[in-house]
Amino acid sequence: MACTGSVKLSSFTSPRTPNAPCNLPTAIIRWRVSGHAAAPMSAAYVVDLSSRGARVLAEADDQRAIGTKVEVDVGRHRFDGWIRRSEPHEHGQLQYYGIEFAEMTPETQSYVWKTLGKVRIGEHDWA
Repeated sequence: MACTGSVKLSSFTSPRTPNAPCNLPTAIIRWRVSGHAAAPMSAAYVVDLSSRGARVLAEADDQRAIGTKVEVDVGRHRFDGWIRRSEPHEHGQLQYYGIEFAEMTPETQSYVWKTLGKVRIGEHDWA
């Protein structure tokens, strides 16, 4: 799955895989700061996944501060989370975010793991 269309992160491409970001997995979520329902969802690449949360790479945004509640959209399921970490990426326009998931139903958790299953689950225990 290559990134195309309006996903701005695709401007950082690998010569080996056209239109795919350099050294990034292809698991993508959509997310936004909670309470901004009129704001469009933004794309984020899932770098790591654990039972408690995820580490994602997204465009830097001042509204995404540590402690901020966010809405996460993974296909058929939406759930809340909180930003617990924020670290700069080598490209100044990008930022790593650690998201702690709110409690999910077993169905939602199973769907998230199956959908994002290509990502290493829990190896880094980052979020």
